[in-house]
This record gives sequence, C-alpha cells and structure tokens, in this order.
Amino acid sequence: MTISEMLDAKIPREVISDRDGGGGRRLSYLEGWYVIDRLNKVFGPGGWSKEITDVRQLGTANAKPSYIVKVRLTVIVDGTAVVKEGYGYGSDKSANNPHELAIKEAVTDALKVAAKDLGMSMGLALYDRSQENVDDGQEKEAHKPVPVAKAMDKPEVQSQVLVSPPDQGGQLRKYIQNASKIAMKKGLSLEDLKKSFKDKFGFDKLSDVSEVEKLLEVKKHIDSLI
Repeated sequence: MTISEMLDAKIPREVISDRDGGGGRRLSYLEGWYVIDRLNKVFGPGGWSKEITDVRQLGTANAKPSYIVKVRLTVIVDGTAVVKEGYGYGSDKSANNPHELAIKEAVTDALKVAAKDLGMSMGLALYDRSQENVDDGQEKEAHKPVPVAKAMDKPEVQSQVLVSPPDQGGQLRKYIQNASKIAMKKGLSLEDLKKSFKDKFGFDKLSDVSEVEKLLEVKKHIDSLI
C-alpha cells in the first residue's frame, strides 16, 4: 500500500471517541495517541517531526490556565518535506503542574489539526458529516446500531439500542470510559468510581458486564455523577 493510500484509508469506527459539542450535539474526534501511532505507521518514526512555533497563554480564570499553541508538522514523502500547521487549545485545573499539562494538551490538539490535512485516515474523515470514510466493518446498512448519544438522551429509542448488534456494547463502554474521565477530572477518584459501581451494580470492572441493558444503567449512573 502506498503512502497516499494509507493516508486516505478509512478510519476504524472503534478508535473514534466523541464529546459534548453543545446544543445536544456530539462531536467525533481521534485521541492524540492514535494520530501519533498513525504517523509512525505511515511515515516511520523518523519520517516525521513536529515543532512548536507559538505558545500563548489566554488566562487563568478560576485558577484554570489555558493556552493556544501553534505546531508545525513536517513529514517526508518520497524524499520531499511536506509541511502542515495547526493551532490547538489546552486547559487544565490539576493541582500539580497545571500550566505544563495545559500546554501539552494544546500541543496534542494542534498536532491533530495539522495531521488531519494529510488525509482521511489522519482525521479529515471526521469533518465530513456523512462520515463515508469511517469503516463500520461488515455490518449491513439495515442493522447499523442507533448512535449512542441519541439513544442515551431519548428514552423512546432505548428499546432500539437493546436489539442493536453486539458492537453496541463496545460503543457504550467507550462512552462510559470517556464520561468516567470527565468525572475524575472533576475530583472523583478512580477508586471512588469503582466503589460506586460495586455498591450499585455489584461489579467494579466494565469488562465484567456483557448485557447492553446493564451498560445503559451504568451510563445513567455515570451521567448523574458529572
């Protein structure tokens, strides 16, 4: 497979995360680790580099520092340097090294913005509302699962989620894991989360749960914490 084909390959659905976009919308995104791993696979560890060209602090409202960072991404294609740039935003309210963590978050965000201009597999596919370049596997069109965000917010369609393909459980786990991270950022420790699972549901690991209906209950519980 050529570099061009690898850059424009479809993104596997299972590596895509989502977050609240406001107004009831969910926004799809790729984690920073995946984009870096993709760069390594396409160009090789020595075939690309990033450079931070600008760092600006926006403020420290509510003791929460935030930064805008500009990153220059350079990749080598057939011996020629190709340069892409992107701006990223980061903020962090951690007690330890909040400025450092905010900058790191901004750098990762900027790298993802720059990388997406290289092709569909680097994140560009997620800017297309139809997401035609996202690989849903071999599932048939008539049996695609109901989108998790819509199913979670509308009780009238939850019955559809329960009869969706088994992969729906994987999507729910991903949603719960992302929500759990938000809960921990708000001060709830991992041990507290596990204890709340144990007390309410009798388990402390998502891997112990196979029923979609039970995962829906866990999702509601996590949402109540954040």
